[in-house]
Amino acid sequence: MDLVKAMNDHSQYLRKVVNTLNGKADFKGVAYEDCSFGQWLHNEAENVEDPTFKEKLPELKTLHKEFHELGRNALKHHEENSAYDAQQELTKLYQKSNQLLNILNKLM
Repeated sequence: MDLVKAMNDHSQYLRKVVNTLNGKADFKGVAYEDCSFGQWLHNEAENVEDPTFKEKLPELKTLHKEFHELGRNALKHHEENSAYDAQQELTKLYQKSNQLLNILNKLM
């Protein structure tokens, strides 16, 4: 997986969460280790030789896991008809997304 694909997959995941919260989709979320980026991150990424990437790998894994947890929380609040809490989690999700994308951009 290249970093451009990782960024695209990440953006699509975020869009699915947003669309569900807006009533335009019925996305249930995916565990962080089951999405395509997560599978790559927790398996093949260990083999990347770039020292800068290796240095950032633990942070990427943590941010990626937190991103999925926030998405899951937002979707859970949505299912419970708690729009305020869902929006609070969505705000955190956007912030986490920006952190993750900033690191990926720097690695390109």
